[in-house]
Amino acid sequence: MQSSPVSQSTQQHPSHHASEHRSRGRKLFGAPTLLQDWDEENEEGAFQYWELFLDLLLVAAASSIADMFKENLTAVGFSEFVVFFSIIINGWLLYTHHITSRFQDNSLAHAIVLFFYCVGFGICIVNTGYEYVQTFCLGAVIQRVSVGIMLVSVYSAIPRARYMVKVIGCLTCLAMILLLVVTVQGNDIQQKPLIMTIFWIASNIEFWGEALMINFLTGRRMVPINIDQSKERLGAMELVMLGESVLSVCMIYREWLSQTEGGAEEKHVQNEMLKVDDKNSSLWGIQPYYFVLGYSFLLIFMFLLLYFHMQPSPTDHAFRRSRFHGTAVFLLHKLLGLAYLAVGTSIKLVVESVLLDEPLTPVADSLMGYGVGASVMILFAMRWLHYAGRGHVNFGDKCVHFGVDQRLDNLASMWWAIIFIAGFLPIIGVATGWTLRFGPVAMTAIHAWFVFFLVLVESFFSHLLQEGAARQGTLPDAGNVHGEQQSLTGAGADKYVDHHLQCSLYVLSVLASVALNVEAEQSRSAFLAAAGAAVFGAVMAPGVAVAMDQENVNTPTEVWETGKPSEAAKERKARYENARTQMTSNFPPIKRLTLERKSPVTRLDLNAPYFDGYKKTYPGLFK
Repeated sequence: MQSSPVSQSTQQHPSHHASEHRSRGRKLFGAPTLLQDWDEENEEGAFQYWELFLDLLLVAAASSIADMFKENLTAVGFSEFVVFFSIIINGWLLYTHHITSRFQDNSLAHAIVLFFYCVGFGICIVNTGYEYVQTFCLGAVIQRVSVGIMLVSVYSAIPRARYMVKVIGCLTCLAMILLLVVTVQGNDIQQKPLIMTIFWIASNIEFWGEALMINFLTGRRMVPINIDQSKERLGAMELVMLGESVLSVCMIYREWLSQTEGGAEEKHVQNEMLKVDDKNSSLWGIQPYYFVLGYSFLLIFMFLLLYFHMQPSPTDHAFRRSRFHGTAVFLLHKLLGLAYLAVGTSIKLVVESVLLDEPLTPVADSLMGYGVGASVMILFAMRWLHYAGRGHVNFGDKCVHFGVDQRLDNLASMWWAIIFIAGFLPIIGVATGWTLRFGPVAMTAIHAWFVFFLVLVESFFSHLLQEGAARQGTLPDAGNVHGEQQSLTGAGADKYVDHHLQCSLYVLSVLASVALNVEAEQSRSAFLAAAGAAVFGAVMAPGVAVAMDQENVNTPTEVWETGKPSEAAKERKARYENARTQMTSNFPPIKRLTLERKSPVTRLDLNAPYFDGYKKTYPGLFK
């Protein structure tokens, strides 16, 4: 008797809870298992010791890439910065995202393969730069061969994952072949346009690989990730990119002290800094460093608050909304890591400028503004993918429903407008030359307090929204951990769009008034151009949200204007409950899917492939 697809999925892997991730001994050889499948609840992942080891390697890689860029602030240096970051981060995510967030293998054989993966990673770290590209590519190939061996093990042990392994394997092999070509022919790569093109193609194949994968991995062909595990790894990646600059700021100063003549005198001055008040002493040659240290830490810490405050629960994460949302968020994390590393590089340049008492070059002067602006824009795009098109926001067991309280609708619209416009301001400051008029310490202070202001504004709005959630109480289905999403279509959308435009245009009018009072024609043009772009975004944003929401395959699209379900939603829920009652009495696998899950009945997709067999046997249940 042929077993049902649900039974096959259940037999292929056990249920993995956080406690099962702890060490229970190690076998010489073992078969990988799935962390979860589509028909299973997302379990909280447990931290693994080797993840910290890979994080430390990534810190070293980030430092190596930033130092390489710091020494060559030219177009060639920027191209090095981008392409080497891309290949290193692709290799890191190839294991930490595609392998560990989907599969589990605690055997010694897997650990040995992981060791060679780390060796390849180390070779890449110490050979960043076009002059060492051959050795760098050799390390990247060793990394990808190690991942390929892991994929072969998954292919042989988990039939459910074979199609996905083929897709990932093909993309990885294609990139690996191109990297091998560069390994063999990459000497003097800057004099060989063809080899340089191959090198860039290899990096782009993996960087945009997720966008290619979703075209092949339709339906249940894709093995789902453990969202908690993936959130933790992506968060660690962003933390490392910012944390690298913290290490550099401290280490640069220590190196400068050790290389300064009269090191003993400098150490004495350092110890007496809080006691000496003589403006003619050498204290004032060292003191600006501590301002840079404080402002750098403030800038980095505020960026971390912005990023982690944005993260939703697994049930509301973009990874669960649709494949488009999940893929876009994953790609934006890579770009955010690049922007954060650029900010870290600019901090290094500021520290060296202060210690050596030398002016910053124009490129170094602009790097911080561009990096901060790009980071804020990417964070806005991530928020959009997580939250845009939703009719409510969850705060624990409380939920704010939009379209119910006009005050809360205005607050939400104003928040979107402010965060959207904020991303343009640092870039406008660089383009107009306003921030470049200040010294390195003042420039760092401006950007640090700017990001602090964004954190303050966001915390203020979220505080008011949570108070609104407490006043509204838990509306029907609002307390559900999955929270049925409400589409911004119909009358509710009209109200939301109106509030969004009103608040956006109010903020933009302030920008326009500032622009009209700027004396420099260039500055005025830049402000007006930014205001025009912001108006366009304010007009288009709600429409984009509606379009993205229509693509959401996991949730219904009925409009809930008062927090109550429509008649169609009630009818669908009654039909699902009737089908569930009859099916669970005869089929234990279906009982496990519906009764033992915490998710509501309305999330049970009766059009899923695993119901095909039951549709033929019991057609009456699916009318």
